[in-house]
Amino acid sequence: MIKLDRPQKPAYLTHAKVTELTAKFKADGSSVWRKPEITDPLIKASHKKCAYCECKLQEKDSYMEVEHFRHKDKYNDDVVKWENLVPSCKRCNGKKGTHDVVIEPIVEPFNMDPSDHLYLQMVYFRDHDDVGKATIETLDLNNYKRMVLPRFYITGQIERNIFAIEQALEAYTNTPSVRRKNGLIRILTDTLLECQPNSEFAATAATFLHLNPSYATLCAAMKAGNLWDEELEKLHQLSEAIRLV
Repeated sequence: MIKLDRPQKPAYLTHAKVTELTAKFKADGSSVWRKPEITDPLIKASHKKCAYCECKLQEKDSYMEVEHFRHKDKYNDDVVKWENLVPSCKRCNGKKGTHDVVIEPIVEPFNMDPSDHLYLQMVYFRDHDDVGKATIETLDLNNYKRMVLPRFYITGQIERNIFAIEQALEAYTNTPSVRRKNGLIRILTDTLLECQPNSEFAATAATFLHLNPSYATLCAAMKAGNLWDEELEKLHQLSEAIRLV
């Protein structure tokens, strides 16, 4: 889970339209939120990922669910209130169910920074406070098959990449060449790209990378050898910002 920036409310959601859609939902329970004017900016804001677990969502709104942070049955006046809508995968939406976030708050990544409430220990979510604990348990974020195993895969890939970067740096140091330099930078760039906000399970990848002492050693060596450039620095800083520690 990473911090997200909620976009401006769509022009479509005028006061009159919100009133109309809310009345229709109350009358017949229609899925009045399933409009491209609503779903498109939501999925774009979450980098086409579930706002909670960071799994990739399909671009078509039929493959994502609009999750009502305050549940639509109890808080039906908020059914199309822009600040109440969260892009979610079917699993997380189902896990959250009718959980009442007013009574027992959980992390809403548009309004709250997940790192204030959650941290990662290896590939498992841990809590800093009661909000973090409720988030983990409500969304079942440590479900082994659906959540933990994919995070194992990501961290394994990062570990293999770090080893490859170490080998590439050693080869370049022993016998410098443009080809070896470009290959080294490419591997590191590809690794950092896996840790960007638009990547699947980015918080896991970024946290694992930045907590790995070998990565810090590699960064220092590349800076000392004038191999570190502006693009690497930008990717480094963006990934550092979404760590869960």
